Amino acid sequence: MLVKKSPRLTLIGPSWPFRGGIPKYTTRLAQGLLQRGYLADFITPFRQYPSWLYPGKSDQDRKSCPQFVSSKPLFSYLEPWTWAKVINTVHETSIDKVLIPFWSKAHLPFLNYLYSHLRIPSVTILHNLFDHDSGRLTRFLTRKVLSRSQYFLCHSNEIPLDPIFQSSSKNIRFQPLPLLYEQNKISKASARTCLNISPDHKVFLFFGLIRPYKGLSVLLEACQKVAQRIPFTLLIAGEPWGNLRKTIENLLSQNERSFKCISHLGWLPEQEVPIWFSACDTVVAPYLRATGSSVISQARCYQKPIVTTPVGGIPEQLSDYPKTFFSIPGDSYSLSQKMIDSLDDSVLDSCHLYCDGEDGWERYIDSLLF
Repeated sequence: MLVKKSPRLTLIGPSWPFRGGIPKYTTRLAQGLLQRGYLADFITPFRQYPSWLYPGKSDQDRKSCPQFVSSKPLFSYLEPWTWAKVINTVHETSIDKVLIPFWSKAHLPFLNYLYSHLRIPSVTILHNLFDHDSGRLTRFLTRKVLSRSQYFLCHSNEIPLDPIFQSSSKNIRFQPLPLLYEQNKISKASARTCLNISPDHKVFLFFGLIRPYKGLSVLLEACQKVAQRIPFTLLIAGEPWGNLRKTIENLLSQNERSFKCISHLGWLPEQEVPIWFSACDTVVAPYLRATGSSVISQARCYQKPIVTTPVGGIPEQLSDYPKTFFSIPGDSYSLSQKMIDSLDDSVLDSCHLYCDGEDGWERYIDSLLF
């Protein structure tokens, strides 16, 4: 009887000490591959972006992501003289495929180099196909580079519809991203005391890196309508992208008489995240466009009702989560109605955790085995 040989895979992507959803996701994937006996190497960057390119204060948070002891920090995405180390390390080991997460046009030169020099098939994991501000030239270059990969895994069923995947030679699979977070919850009362929130207020949370496509301006318009019906507090926790800080501060000052808002316009240390999620009744993520959302994964793990929009891969992310309220993208009236609907006592009392746990990650890893 022939025993099927276990696949051997090398994963290339960010991990500790970098912050954000992608490093957490990549590290969790490495852990899952290791547990299955599939991981040959986990190659990570020692630097993601130069300071002049990154719009925040820092892209590192040593408490944001667990440290993977056997990872190999060998390269920087924007330092070509470091890339040969990646190729050499991959080829030193007998493996079947290389797994490469992709989510930003900034990585296209690095990706192009890998595809040109690898002698082993690659599986490209598409968190995004295009940046949200990509123009026609960027989309053309992205398609041109990605066309050199043999296999793809995506998290939105819209991505396989792109022309790049219409060729029969392109192998692409869709698999929703499993939940990433194991949260240290605290009581709602304790969390609200920490943030000085009135006990008789309902509380909405807008969380994560603040970029134009995430719909904060629509949310602030919706809050004016909600304030006419109920007393509430809006929590905003996230770092503004680029030069957005002044714009956001102006919007908040224009609304300060309409409703109470508590904002932290900066990166929130990992140990403080449970306070903000535990304090809220509902998480609001009014995306104008998106592929997927790590914030929605967090909201699910905190068992919170979620008000969002049916864009990109978000409907798939929430297909088994009944406490979901979809509003029309960009429509503040629709958003305000769904925010109020989410506060119904029957919703808040019965919002149980719908989480695939390890089963979700097992299915996800299986989908990578082309």
